[in-house]
Amino acid sequence: LKAFTLGDAEHHQIEELAAIPFFQRAVELDPNFALAYARLAVVYHNLGQSELAAENLKKAFDLRDRTSEHERLYITSHYYMDSNQIEKGIQAYELYKQTYPRDSIPTNNLAVEYHTFVQYDKGLENALEAIRLDPNTGNQYLMAASAYMGLNRLDDAKTILHTALEKKTGGYSIHMMLAGIANRQGDPAEISRQLELAKASPEGQAAVIQFQATLAAKQGQIKRCEELIAQAKEANTRLGLTETAANMLAGQAQFDAAVGLQAQAAGDARAAVALSHAPGVTANAALALALAGSGAEAEKLLSEAAQKAPPEDQILQLAALP
Repeated sequence: LKAFTLGDAEHHQIEELAAIPFFQRAVELDPNFALAYARLAVVYHNLGQSELAAENLKKAFDLRDRTSEHERLYITSHYYMDSNQIEKGIQAYELYKQTYPRDSIPTNNLAVEYHTFVQYDKGLENALEAIRLDPNTGNQYLMAASAYMGLNRLDDAKTILHTALEKKTGGYSIHMMLAGIANRQGDPAEISRQLELAKASPEGQAAVIQFQATLAAKQGQIKRCEELIAQAKEANTRLGLTETAANMLAGQAQFDAAVGLQAQAAGDARAAVALSHAPGVTANAALALALAGSGAEAEKLLSEAAQKAPPEDQILQLAALP
């Protein structure tokens, strides 16, 4: 329980890498600690490591009958939503929210889902309610700011992010989002300031490189983008975030194909699947290969991804793979 609590303290500050060893220690001490497996899954999910997230979430789900009602609702709702069973996930979170109306978790996670499906008004409503319920956890502020940005209310987004900074919550993610707003508002000095502040953590350093690569791509700086993607890949690999690194390579491959570098695009796509065979990575690499004119190779990859992807994953089965 002590290890779990220390992990939660890091998780609530969105210091996900720092949280992992504590949650791992908790399940080492008690292999039947369902909620610790669930937290590990959430952390891995937030870090873009879908296979590790699914593995730990399945363990938590299988152990859910050993938990309290509150924990069972937490595990069940995450299991359905994070495995992209959309209707079941929303129903589970709504039940969780109605059963425990003072718990900010289901409210904030509903904000995440509504944001994912571009329902920004509903996302904002839930995010602001989550902040009211728990003003000291960073995720709520990020989701409220994301909803404001979706509604093109950039000044409101900045205000709520600065509130998070005053509360000393949210970590590097707050600075990254402020940098994104500064980019939309054409303020290079503020971009630089926020990126420098985000570098305080290893995750932040990797995120900054990726942000700079995206900026370079948007400005047509192809060579600079490639150099930064290589640096970001190395940074994420060092942190153990191989699936994130692979998805970045797949994204680079799509960019290469879009600007006519077909051979390079195919090489980056193959490097991505060599690094990770997660279905999402495979689908992104296949798209890059198709854009680069390697249709037969893309079809083969898609076939592999379809076989590996869970049949209940609605986003992969009904959107990404088709």
